[in-house]
This record gives sequence, structure tokens and C-alpha cells, in this order.
Amino acid sequence: QKTKKNKESINVDISLEDALLDYKIPLSTLNHEGRGIVHRLDRGTSGCIVLAKNDDVHAKLVTEFFIRGVKKNYVALVPFHRRDDQGSDGDDNNTRIAMTDGLKESGGIDIPVHNRPALSFYELLETFGCDNRNNDGTVDTQSSNTPTAALIKVETRTGRKHQVRVHCAKGLGRPIYLDPLYSSMPQNAPKKEQKRQ
Repeated sequence: QKTKKNKESINVDISLEDALLDYKIPLSTLNHEGRGIVHRLDRGTSGCIVLAKNDDVHAKLVTEFFIRGVKKNYVALVPFHRRDDQGSDGDDNNTRIAMTDGLKESGGIDIPVHNRPALSFYELLETFGCDNRNNDGTVDTQSSNTPTAALIKVETRTGRKHQVRVHCAKGLGRPIYLDPLYSSMPQNAPKKEQKRQ
């Protein structure tokens, strides 16, 4: 949802559906939760939304998503090296992953998300920065200037809520930078702090 200001400068929430209807764009009526909207996108992420103008096309598109006929690719910026203490997928607050070498060029992640099977594949697109600091913050002149961040492409084969975020944080041990849910939560945070809007 976006916020727009009305004449009195009061913030008003407006959904994608409302914005499109304001512009008189015809939308399918199959999805009662959001006219024309074929799939969802997690709050706080950016990307494309597939919309349908009529019910026939909407039904065909939903079928394609259901039978996995649509490839879903995401791009994320993550640490190049694993962190030793990561957030969880919301089911196990004691997930811990040890430090390892840098990110491989590609691979698969086959771990459950919220107790449901989930499968993703990733590919390393680009690396950034170098990490030549010791634990105390001093510069290590003996280091090999390894990257600090990696831009990865993630292709999901299943469509679980928060799948990319969980697979990066829990499966790769590399939470997406600036992800408020999976990158900075303390290990034993109360459940209410882990819930999203």
C-alpha cells in the first residue's frame, strides 16, 4: 500500500487495487481480496505484480502460478560471508550457523519455511567491498581483501511467504541487508516482536 495526501494534507492509505480503480482500469473480479491481483508480494519488498483485466485471463494466470509455470526471480544484497548468529524462520528461535568461506557461485536451498517444504536456487551475480578488518576493528594487512557483500539472484520453485528472506538468512546464513525481520532479530526475541504487519 502507498500513502497519498488528500487536500487537507492528511495521510491516507491507498492499495494498488484502489489506485488502479481510481484510474478506471478494468480489473478481474476473481480475487475478492484484491481485484485483478494474481499473486502477492511481501510487504517491504519491491518488484512486479501480475494483474489481470478480466476473469478468463486471471484464471489462466493463477493456474500458471499454481503449476509452477511462471519463473519467479528475485535479487538480494547479502553478506558475502556467513554470519555466526542468524535469525530464524519464525519456528525455531535457536537457529545458529557457523562461519564458513565465501558464497559459492550457485547452489540450491531445500529447507522448510514455516514447516512447509520450500525450494530455491541462487546464483552469485556480483561482489562488493573488501573485508580486511580484525575482530577488534583494526586493519589486517595480511588479509586477501575478500568481498563483504554479494548480489545474488534467487529463483523460487515454491511460493512460501518470506521464502527468499528465510532461505537467505537460514539456508545460506546470509540475511538480506536491511531486512528488519530476519537480519537483526536477537536470538530469543519475544514472538510478538517477530511478527510482521
